[in-house]
Amino acid sequence: MELTAPTAMSFLDSVGRNSSQTRHTYQIGLFHFQKLLETKGHALDTIIEPLLKNEISVYTTINDFVTYLIDSLKLSNSSIAAYVAAVRSYVQFHDIDIVIKTFKRKVKMPTILEEEEESIDENDIRRILSFCNSRRLKVYLLTLATGGFRALEACAIRNCDIDFTTSPTKVHVRKEYAKTKKARDVFISDEASKAIQDWIVFKYRHRKYTPTPTKSDEDLVFTTRVITPASPQQMYSKLREDFTRVLAQAGLEKRKEGILRRTITLHSFRRFVKTVLS
Repeated sequence: MELTAPTAMSFLDSVGRNSSQTRHTYQIGLFHFQKLLETKGHALDTIIEPLLKNEISVYTTINDFVTYLIDSLKLSNSSIAAYVAAVRSYVQFHDIDIVIKTFKRKVKMPTILEEEEESIDENDIRRILSFCNSRRLKVYLLTLATGGFRALEACAIRNCDIDFTTSPTKVHVRKEYAKTKKARDVFISDEASKAIQDWIVFKYRHRKYTPTPTKSDEDLVFTTRVITPASPQQMYSKLREDFTRVLAQAGLEKRKEGILRRTITLHSFRRFVKTVLS
């Protein structure tokens, strides 16, 4: 999902200064926008000038983008809203004005309906874990289920962020990966703590035929690529794919009506923790 247009890269670099997650979301949105523009003989860089000169209506262009997202990609309404926000921010970054009242009148956004995600209980979690063939995924899910981390927050945990000397074990969440942009400490269960310690020992075990990785405090706990480590975002994508397969094997892949999103997601583990604590 590479974008090479200088106009796009300068915009994404600006967005990324405050939030790497927003940058990632906006990059996906611009990628889809690029696909639409290609059908109209334009690209992310070439569309700016005609929009500035009002040769092409910015409202019509964004409304066409909404239609494209609905008809071609069949995304959830919340995803559509996020990608449209990316395009709005992109054109405004390049000095193309958008009047809110005019936008609301000419661009018809799908309504975002609040729907309760399916709750999971301890039996569901045990069932999911029993179908995990991936050692990493099992430890990751157990960590989510006992600490109430957001999915990306857990992916960003480093070796140095875990204090095994406290009881219960304390995990530090870095502010740059927290949704609220505020660092916090989270305590996890003894079961999750032991699972993480066993995982770390396994990850840095002696290799007979390949180089044995050197342990560093800065290493991400849940990465398997110690020599050339993955980013938290890359790990999240891979873990989510693995989780989807496990849900199917466990017979828990039910989807929300009318959209592609499943009723049980990685976020369900955070909701489980909040339910237990309430």
